[in-house]
Amino acid sequence: MTDLERAVSCSGNVAFCMKFQLGFPAEILSGSNPFCEGQQIKFGDIVHPDDYQPFCEIINNIANGSDCEIRLHSRLKTADEYVWYYITGSAVTNASGMLKSVNGMMFNVSAYLDCDAEDAVLHRFRSKHAANLSDGKPVFTLNDILGEDYLIRIQNPFTQIKGLFSAIIDSSGKAILASGKADKHFNLGKMNYQRKKNIRVRHKAIASWVIAGDTQDIVDGNAALLETMANTVSGVANSYVVLVEEMENSQNANKLLGQTFEDQILVNNVYSLILNSPNTKSAVAGILPLISEYFGLSDMMFCSQKEIPAKVYRWDLSGMMLPVLCGILEIQSISEELEYSGIVCTDLDTIHPEHEGDNLGCSLVSTFDGGKRSGVFVYTSEQVGKTWSNRERKLLKNITQILSTVVNKMFMEDELSTSRARLERIAYYDHETGIPNRSMFERDFREEITNGKKGAVIAFEISNLKTISEIYGCEYSEKVLQSFAEYISAIPCSAAKTVYRFSSDVLMVTLSGSDREEARQFAQVILTKFRSPWYLDNNEQLLQVYAGVTIYPSDAADIDNCVSAATQTLRLAKERKLEDAACYSEGLEEQLGNTRLVKKLIAEAAENDFEGFYFLYQPVIDIKTGQLHCCEANLYWTNGDITVPRDQFQPIIDRLGLSNELYRYTVDKICRFCMTVRDAGVEHFRVSFAIPENILSTEVSIEALRSSLLEYSLPPSAVSVSVSESERTLYAGNMFLQQMSKIGVNVIADDLGGGYFTIAPLENTAVKTIKILSSRFNDDAVSTSFLQSVIRLAHEKDIAVCVKGVDSPAIFNKIKNYNIDLLEGTFNGRPLHSEEFINKLVGSSVISHIS
Repeated sequence: MTDLERAVSCSGNVAFCMKFQLGFPAEILSGSNPFCEGQQIKFGDIVHPDDYQPFCEIINNIANGSDCEIRLHSRLKTADEYVWYYITGSAVTNASGMLKSVNGMMFNVSAYLDCDAEDAVLHRFRSKHAANLSDGKPVFTLNDILGEDYLIRIQNPFTQIKGLFSAIIDSSGKAILASGKADKHFNLGKMNYQRKKNIRVRHKAIASWVIAGDTQDIVDGNAALLETMANTVSGVANSYVVLVEEMENSQNANKLLGQTFEDQILVNNVYSLILNSPNTKSAVAGILPLISEYFGLSDMMFCSQKEIPAKVYRWDLSGMMLPVLCGILEIQSISEELEYSGIVCTDLDTIHPEHEGDNLGCSLVSTFDGGKRSGVFVYTSEQVGKTWSNRERKLLKNITQILSTVVNKMFMEDELSTSRARLERIAYYDHETGIPNRSMFERDFREEITNGKKGAVIAFEISNLKTISEIYGCEYSEKVLQSFAEYISAIPCSAAKTVYRFSSDVLMVTLSGSDREEARQFAQVILTKFRSPWYLDNNEQLLQVYAGVTIYPSDAADIDNCVSAATQTLRLAKERKLEDAACYSEGLEEQLGNTRLVKKLIAEAAENDFEGFYFLYQPVIDIKTGQLHCCEANLYWTNGDITVPRDQFQPIIDRLGLSNELYRYTVDKICRFCMTVRDAGVEHFRVSFAIPENILSTEVSIEALRSSLLEYSLPPSAVSVSVSESERTLYAGNMFLQQMSKIGVNVIADDLGGGYFTIAPLENTAVKTIKILSSRFNDDAVSTSFLQSVIRLAHEKDIAVCVKGVDSPAIFNKIKNYNIDLLEGTFNGRPLHSEEFINKLVGSSVISHIS
């Protein structure tokens, strides 16, 4: 025995732990038990009947969270007599905040308080006992019987509902308002929406409980609560009257009254959880552990008898109802008893013979809907052979009716949620393909604009979809459109992407947060893909796809203008048979007209031995030594008035079928230029150039390059080929890329911007250099960490790192702290024509060799 336990035992004081269950059972933790044998007691059995009501009220304050500790004097029954004790303790709650137990001490103070003055104590705790009735007519008001404090407190559940007012009007005409609603401007007579329930004593109306609200819905929604609470007050008032009529000091009657208050604690807490919970599932999640703890239950199930066959449900910790494969045996005698009394106490072996485990006691309580039995709650006790008292049966029936309302509401909410989801799918999704429709596009777009976001809208049209429909049928054409939308959805993009069916053959694609260039590149990837045949259900289709790109809010600030801009751009692209994505801009028609002229000029130049094509060479510097590392060759075309870069004329060349010829022309000019510089004394001079995707996938890429290297007596290391991850050719399985690497050609993984930048190129053994755009170097911590990781991993694999687009000192200062190997950009020097480049590098004497 510890010193504390010894001191407690010698002083006659007792430490206890009381659980929030029926009768408030408690365990004596230290000190001798003066009330009974063993260490277990029930406060409901030992508290003096006259003290039990205030004792329960204090427990109720703790249970509803308005107080956190007990401090009271009460008479407790010992082996011989009632003795005054001072009880103090603190509440212990579970993780969800529900009252679990009260830990505290009881101090014997009989030396200071005399238990003989029964009449005085009774008068102090029951000062309102004088209420009486004569000749069947109330002489005293409800306020006289129950007291104003009680009538205010009993209205507390209504005070938590916004827009609802409550008042009890007794027979004298006095209105007792709910706590917190006693506003002098409040006038029941001016409230348009009201509901009244009479409070009866001995079947006579002694008062009226009125609730009033701002709307009819809020009043009707709380009618059931008003009915229950008014009946509760009627029951309590009738109990007081019975007490007075039978015996003014009837301790047994006080005991019953105290138990009524004890039961009301549980009911009030259940109602509080329902009113305070944000939704029905949260309310059930709080109610279930409260009921299980109070009655000592091991399981709760609900058997709905509205469906045939009946369905059985359990609840999880979140309050979700889960169907279970557990049948409840239909027994005639039990069904008849449930029909008659609404409750049957039995055991698991009787109702569920196939169960495994102990034969626990259980109680079946019926629920009713519209006067008919709608289901059964099955409460399973933790005890074998549990005997349910009349008090427990009555309380279970009351609780069940409350739960049945909540359960019915849950079923209704689930049905509404299912119906809402079905209606939303009908309203916002295309019936044939399941693609989000125009209504969803308009809803989502308005939300984007309202939230101040920016992005891109791309309109795609399959112009020959109607022809496909006429040949293969509508169902097949719908499948074509659906497969087209699925392909777009599968293409990776850094922006948040959504595909909508705007009309029969037009899809709208939104890229939230995207800029013009990224959106154009994304659209171009789609268009490039559909230049090749599309296969579906063993049929080959050549889809004619066009695209128009619009940026919001810069091009259009609202949905009507945005749709107009996107469809106008799409129309122009379609009219001019553009195979590239068209971006909206002022004067777009004129620009597209110029585009047609450019196509004609490029075609004429290509068929005339590529007249007008030339290279600009951009120096690449070793950042550690400042020496020239190599130069990058960029191909252009000009007629003196117009200059066109490669990314604009390459599609024209491809459509003319001259891609191979242009590639041979490119490598020939580059190798001749490299030979000239080397012969002039720059021994290790190297040139890099970008190789198109369609060329790298053919043998021409190796054959033409090897032929030019042999013709100009250059080693393979004199040339570097630049390949972009975004062009889908920079993968380890590309055999032509691997062959180039094996013969000694340096392979560069280029960064063309957009969302295509990963560490995948570092895993390709052919790659010897990686280029990174300078725009990727910013102050964002995540981007900085990623770039540092890429650079470190590249150096671990002996891959050089080059930063391109370094066009100013500010950019140079931003990247100089990174472990960079090479630098490319106008910060080193502007791009130069071949003659100008050689003149600056080795002098003018060798210019004639490259003419």
